[in-house]
Amino acid sequence: MYLAYDMLQLRTSSLANGLLIQRQKWKSTTDDIADLTEDQLLDALKALEEHRKIEDPLIRRLLHDVESIATRVPGSFAQKLKLRAEIRGLIIRYGMPAFWITINPSDLRNPLVLILAGVQLSGDVFAAANSAIRETTATSNPVAVAEFFHHVCKAIFEGLLASNTGHVGILGDVSNHYGVVETNGRGMLHLHALIWVRGNLRFRTLRKRVLEDAAFAASMISYLEKIIIQGVDENVPLDPEVNLPPMPPSARDVQSDSEFHLRLSYDSNLVARRKQVHSKHHFATCFKYRVNNPGKDSCRFGMPRDLVPSPRVDQLGVIHLARNHAWINPWNPALASCLRSNHDVSWIPTVAKSLSLIYYITNYAAKDDVSPWQMVAKAALLKQSLEKAKVADPPTEADQRLRERGMNNFALRCFNSLAHDREVSGVQVASTLLHLPSYYSVNLWWLRQYIRAMTHPQQPQTQSVSGPLGEEACTYKAGDTAPVSLFDNYKWRGRHLASFTFFEYCMLVRMRDKQRATATDFDFDSVHPRYTTHKQRLAQKPAHVATVTFKGLLTQFQTAEDSISGGHPATEAILNDVAEILLGLFVPWHDLFAILGQFTTEENIYSTVWAIVEPTLAPHNREFAANIELLRKSKEDCQADAKLRTSARLDDDFFDRHIADLEEGSFDSESDEHDEVFQIQSEDFTAETLIAAYHTVRQAWSRELTITAHRIPALLQGTAQGRNMPHINPRQLAFSTASINDALGVRFLATSVLQNWERRLKCLASTKEDASTAEELNSSFQLDDFDQDIGQGVLQPMLVESDVVHSLQDRRSQLGENPTAASLVSLVGQDIPLNKKQQLVVMKILSEALAWADHPYDSSRRKQLLLCITGEGGTGKSQIPKAILAAMDLLERKDEIMLMAPTGAAADTIGGNTYHTSLGISINRLRKGAMASRVRRLWTQKTIMFIDEMSMLDLTMLSVINNHCMIARSLDRSSPDLFGGLPVVILMGDFLQFPPVRGPALWKEPREGNDEDVNGQMIWHRFKQVIILDEQMRQSDDPSFYGLLTRARRAALTQRDVERLNTKVISSLLEPRMECATAIAKLNSVRHQINRVQIEHFAITRSQSICIFPAEHSRIKTTNPTKTRLRAEDLLQQPDQGTKIPFPGLFLYTRDMPAVILTNICSRIGHVNGAIGTMAGVVLDPTGKSSFFRKYLAPT
Repeated sequence: MYLAYDMLQLRTSSLANGLLIQRQKWKSTTDDIADLTEDQLLDALKALEEHRKIEDPLIRRLLHDVESIATRVPGSFAQKLKLRAEIRGLIIRYGMPAFWITINPSDLRNPLVLILAGVQLSGDVFAAANSAIRETTATSNPVAVAEFFHHVCKAIFEGLLASNTGHVGILGDVSNHYGVVETNGRGMLHLHALIWVRGNLRFRTLRKRVLEDAAFAASMISYLEKIIIQGVDENVPLDPEVNLPPMPPSARDVQSDSEFHLRLSYDSNLVARRKQVHSKHHFATCFKYRVNNPGKDSCRFGMPRDLVPSPRVDQLGVIHLARNHAWINPWNPALASCLRSNHDVSWIPTVAKSLSLIYYITNYAAKDDVSPWQMVAKAALLKQSLEKAKVADPPTEADQRLRERGMNNFALRCFNSLAHDREVSGVQVASTLLHLPSYYSVNLWWLRQYIRAMTHPQQPQTQSVSGPLGEEACTYKAGDTAPVSLFDNYKWRGRHLASFTFFEYCMLVRMRDKQRATATDFDFDSVHPRYTTHKQRLAQKPAHVATVTFKGLLTQFQTAEDSISGGHPATEAILNDVAEILLGLFVPWHDLFAILGQFTTEENIYSTVWAIVEPTLAPHNREFAANIELLRKSKEDCQADAKLRTSARLDDDFFDRHIADLEEGSFDSESDEHDEVFQIQSEDFTAETLIAAYHTVRQAWSRELTITAHRIPALLQGTAQGRNMPHINPRQLAFSTASINDALGVRFLATSVLQNWERRLKCLASTKEDASTAEELNSSFQLDDFDQDIGQGVLQPMLVESDVVHSLQDRRSQLGENPTAASLVSLVGQDIPLNKKQQLVVMKILSEALAWADHPYDSSRRKQLLLCITGEGGTGKSQIPKAILAAMDLLERKDEIMLMAPTGAAADTIGGNTYHTSLGISINRLRKGAMASRVRRLWTQKTIMFIDEMSMLDLTMLSVINNHCMIARSLDRSSPDLFGGLPVVILMGDFLQFPPVRGPALWKEPREGNDEDVNGQMIWHRFKQVIILDEQMRQSDDPSFYGLLTRARRAALTQRDVERLNTKVISSLLEPRMECATAIAKLNSVRHQINRVQIEHFAITRSQSICIFPAEHSRIKTTNPTKTRLRAEDLLQQPDQGTKIPFPGLFLYTRDMPAVILTNICSRIGHVNGAIGTMAGVVLDPTGKSSFFRKYLAPT
């Protein structure tokens, strides 16, 4: 068998070498190799030892020739290198793989090996003898072992996994797989495989879905827990003296399904406890790649691993399955019972992790056992022998043979010497006939030559014969007429297949002899030299569709890219080079000439054209193109994935932007020419693209709504689910002032008016509201066109009115020269009702304020008051800051008070700001650089600070607020006073209401190792004065409902309470009484769906149109090529997501609809995040890209 294997290798390698030297350019290749010197080879060896690239083109040519010979030899290192290209081809076709499995069938114990070897055993009477026979058979019959391995792998892929069969297997609906066979230390076979699950392309958004949809996350965890086990059932006994049964339980016995399932579970756990547990003493392979440095002796398999009590989803959306055993490898119950040997099953959860793991897999699974260093070393030794033979005098027989063979067989002798030194097991020899199928191969360098020859025929083509790419299997010359490659076949494919892209052509079309042609085959173009002898056959079934793989370099700069640590760069030249490949693959060639001709002056013509063309491609081609670009990203994502785990920062620039931070003069020049027609001005999206994208988004919305309605029937109850989407034509995207009427609520205004409004808002945000200023602002608004007849002005009613000013003056006149806290409370109580306990609280705080009025920051003359006010909802906590604010206003000390809350809505309730705005705290809680001068000025005269909704405040945030107050007040951090030495600090809230978003609540223990939590707890413990308000004010007129709320607060609802609540459940969101009601949704996805349903219903009931505004996308500075490409439907389908995406991709508007503000605009007049109101109209920016369209709805 070994002799036959060696003869087969020598025969095949000789044939490959014979074909190689028959090429037209071989003479120049021979001369090049003959000119190689020993010094050149030694320099190349040194470069490889130092992990540098070989730059010498002659040596690279030699290595290429050796690989060309080895490619045709079964089981050679070059055939293993081809596996990487095939794996990449499957990634391009199917997207990201879902699972990575390792299979290691036990040939020593499986009875199938004996059957294949023709050996029969007489029962289990002689157990020891039978075991010896099994071991002897497995070690002496490699053919039987190879066949056994093949049958096991086939059974797993076709039976258990049901790969590409249309049936659901043990891992779900598997669309494809790719397995690579390797050998272990004793020469036995094992297999590593990538598994693709149908629908894998959605994994790009998997992490986001897991984070946002709790139900989906629970389903994913349930799915993974059924197929990947990271523990064992401790109730299954383990007796080391009892042999493991060779076969799984049989279903032949009479038993119920549950009983049989219990037996299977028992058996799989028994196998796992015997075969899946990693040795606590480890193995040699655990430290195979160990670095000989102190502290580097950890097991490369990560054993023992941390226990995970229960499955969880971390803050990045990664699922962590439960683990109750630190030394066990992940296993699958079906694989355990069927294989009865060790295996591994791993889930690839996220895109970033997928790219990292794919890069690792393609380098590990497709690794070669002959390195470039070995090839160069062999060549150096052989060259040395040739040089000695030339000068030998007299020559020996060996010298004579070397002289006679010459340079023609130099590469062949290099390969044969390498193959001769290679260790091969008997099972490997036998398994050469079980090779994996090959896929169609395309070389990208030749694709470039065809594209350039067609688009730039005046430029000379590359004819270098010494370059690394000159001797590919597919040859090309500009003047050839006879087709010698697939490129020529595509070029002359004929009019019937003219619409096919080159990538589609490679997947779907094959050339067939005319004698075997059918009526459905297609003719080539008449200029094709084989027009009379061959036809083109289109794939008729999925099995005929080929997977396209790429041989060669993806970009001509790849050698330079690989030399840069940290991943592939994304320079303009590289992006342009990749775009050239993508254009050649996914745009019909006859269209390229016309397209590229429009951009002849562009420096990076291909990347420019690709950015325009890509959004217009068919969806499947766009997916293929995206997958091709992922291949370049793999190395980069592998290295960036570790950083992703430790960095979850968000951009501060989009957080809590206040109008006071805007700079004047940042507006466009004034223009009164607003009567023109405003057309689409986007350079990326045409009107047709926007319309097509809207219909795609609309269909996605409809699908989401249908799915959600299964859980929330009230969402669709009463709607016309079958209503068709209206047809929109491009003219509906162009509007002028003549085409817009008052009923639509959309208007144009001059730029000067808009700039004036902007300045007014900034003035309101920065002006103190005293009487004279209020009257001045009020009168100035009446003299210009600030309201513009849109609901009688949305800002004017929020200003201080004259009667309120007079009332304030009257109250101040009643104070006298020396007001007391009691007199202040009495006066304030006339406007703000206070119960007895509220009056005592207000009086205590005002007494403090009066006592240190002349020396508020002298800590030696007053004590800092840290007060906590709590109580259930409706007990009047918010009345206290209102009363104190009114009292301090009477004292003309209103500016000393700072009102803060965690959210804009909560801050609006008490008339304050978020503490992010007030203290300049970013969303990631980090302070970059010095504190803004705006913040320092704001805190100059503050003496009393309220923080409402303390239940939403976590320990770390309390510490951060304290630190920022210290900086804002310029107080030394060593001071014993907290919060910058403010005399009074008051926390308000109810701990049974909303909890913190991030860290532990104030009453919880700090997280282990978190210093900020510890500091926050220390600060919280300083609040020793606590006042609990217990008199219910809000529900005082409804004692029955108050009793229900009290029992709900104590988790003691009665059946009668439940029945009462059920009577309040709505059957439809579209009931008349629900028109202006506020809906509270648990998930943002449901919020968006409710809003869309309500807007449509609102417009239909009023016979109004809905205006749909597409958002304008601003490119971000990035080196990631996929983020610089715009996809209309992907962008426009994005909902608002807080600071990350401040506005939705499509904004729906109809006149007078209820609305809520999602960002802080002007806190002084209540325009903050969470403020609600009515959409009175929309003003279009005359200098912007005013593109929108109307959706006409017929009334029901």
